Amino acid sequence: MTINSTMQNNAAELNRQHRLRWIVFLAVAAAGMTGWIAGCCGYSIGGCSTCVPQIHRERTEQLSVPLAQEAALTLATERGSIRVTGEPRTDCAVTAKIKAWAETAEKADELTAGVEIRPQHRGKNVTLEIHKPCLSPCQGVTVDLEIQTPQRTNLKCQTSRGNLQVAHIQGDLQAQASRGSIICKSITGRSITLSASRGSITLTDTAAIGEKVCVNSTRGPVEISQLHCERLDAAASRGPITISQVQVHRISATASRGNITGEHIVCDHLEANASRGNIRMKYAPEATNDAFAKMSASRGSIDVTLPQGFAGEVDLSSMRGSVRTDRPLTIRGKIDSSHIKGAIGQGRGKLQARTSRGNIHIR
Repeated sequence: MTINSTMQNNAAELNRQHRLRWIVFLAVAAAGMTGWIAGCCGYSIGGCSTCVPQIHRERTEQLSVPLAQEAALTLATERGSIRVTGEPRTDCAVTAKIKAWAETAEKADELTAGVEIRPQHRGKNVTLEIHKPCLSPCQGVTVDLEIQTPQRTNLKCQTSRGNLQVAHIQGDLQAQASRGSIICKSITGRSITLSASRGSITLTDTAAIGEKVCVNSTRGPVEISQLHCERLDAAASRGPITISQVQVHRISATASRGNITGEHIVCDHLEANASRGNIRMKYAPEATNDAFAKMSASRGSIDVTLPQGFAGEVDLSSMRGSVRTDRPLTIRGKIDSSHIKGAIGQGRGKLQARTSRGNIHIR
């Protein structure tokens, strides 16, 4: 009995020492990580004496680059915003706002002075290259670009961390922002492609002649208005899609987690797919009577206002929800509250709506 008791006490003491060693180890590791974060990011945590305050400096550089009409302009900045405006001019006016931070004023001034904007000419096309000095973990540089370019310019621009704005451009446009929003207004071109990883996209007063407009946002809302083009592809992984006052031959809208909303739509062929969200589409009164529409919502409702003179086949189905129509409908087959198949008048139009969990309403 005494031997067993002694063995139990020894085991308990060993367990206590083992737990104590782990607690000390985790505390030391946490303190070391906190100091490393503070040292690299340049701010103080808990009054740590190893932290170094950051000194900020900035300067502005301006240059003029000859650029012919209908030439291609390519530009990118890793950290900073981009703003491009088309104007009736024959050159490209560049204003670069350079900001730097470092542990001393001398080093911050050295970093701002070390940034260079170098235009590279390839035929009549121009690429603006930004060259930065090497940076330590406690240093950083941002370059904001503001550009006035000839209106008839094919533009390709990209920013990793910053917002992007383009206006009054008559040419093809490719714009990409990894962490920032994109706003485009008054664009006329054959092809327009906008992509944002973490940010919103707004496109308005735009016409794409002959080809299509592609808009894709991974995390952020998509808003499109006053658009005229042959084809529109809009996608949002985590955010809603809003389309209003558009005249497009073919529309494809896909939202993984968000609603899809359309107002005053003129479209011959429309497809909308929402995985987790509602779909609400309202056609303009002047929309074609032979419109084709295919809509699907996995977890959401579908509400459609058809063109006033729509005539054609209708196929509506909801697995867990009700189906309702305000239009006079000729039923084909049996009447079911969750599935309606029939025709509105006599025409070549077609409407198909499917939802797994939600209601369907046709107006």
